Amino acid sequence: MLPGVEAASGLLAALYAGLAVLHHLVAPAALRPALSAMAGATAAVCLSVWLLVRRGLPARLAPHAAGVLGLLAAANSLVHLALTRDPLQASNVMLVLVGVGAVVDDGRWAAGLGALCGGGVLAVAATSPPDPAWVHFSVGLLLAAVLAVLLRSVRQRSAERLDAARRDAARLATHDALTGLLNRRGLELVGDQILATARRTGRAVVLLYLDLDGLKPVNDTLGHAAGDALLADAARQLAGAFREADAVARVGGDEFAVLLLGADPGSTDLLCARARRCLAGVTASVGAAVAREAVGCSLAELLDVADTRMYQEKALKRAVAPVHVPSPR
Repeated sequence: MLPGVEAASGLLAALYAGLAVLHHLVAPAALRPALSAMAGATAAVCLSVWLLVRRGLPARLAPHAAGVLGLLAAANSLVHLALTRDPLQASNVMLVLVGVGAVVDDGRWAAGLGALCGGGVLAVAATSPPDPAWVHFSVGLLLAAVLAVLLRSVRQRSAERLDAARRDAARLATHDALTGLLNRRGLELVGDQILATARRTGRAVVLLYLDLDGLKPVNDTLGHAAGDALLADAARQLAGAFREADAVARVGGDEFAVLLLGADPGSTDLLCARARRCLAGVTASVGAAVAREAVGCSLAELLDVADTRMYQEKALKRAVAPVHVPSPR
């Protein structure tokens, strides 16, 4: 919104500065002082808005700044119309209406400016000498209002699609596309918040690190589609086995992590057993790391400790029994 306000205010400042000079040169002698002064004052205010935006106008004020620009343009055109009593000058009001549809986001500002433009033209027409041109320009004003509404609708839909695309891009940056879980980057962001909360509240943090046993044989014998289905199914089961407040992430090809705030440090064996038990149809090696109050502990350190313990379990299982390959579903 701010770039649009900056561009609009800069263009209007230049336009009304030029009109101030033009009115002084070609307007009827009796109207030159009033028209030139009005255009010059409008140019000064538009320039002030431009300077405010350039220096860092808060984003929440941008819709109101756009509304003020529309109000200035509408007032300038309506006063010009009232002074000249020339139906041809109603075309300026039509341009203002179209500009409102193209720039003003706030619905209250847009509706108020539309009512001001329409009511102002009708008031001037009603108090002016009869002229068939007023009827034509009144119809033109109505068409300009319709065009303004269409422009605003198209612009809002474009903004909504852009916002949705930005949200999707932000989600893709922090979530795994296959499973919908957090990815490593997402776990880092959420993990930093969980560790900060743990330090502030004195609660413990437990990190589980899981590696699915036998994903490579599944990919090799049944195909990567079967492997992806296995990963997606494991992700759903793992996410359903823990609280919504726990951070569940896919941190590698067949590796997952679960970060739990406020878990009992003495219950890591039970938590590891829960993680293994929830994975129906596939076995997993699990390692755990504990941070009591998370003081002086980073997420990377927890991951390293849990990863090491997970590989110790995997090595022990390989020494005892062959890897189980899940059957296709």
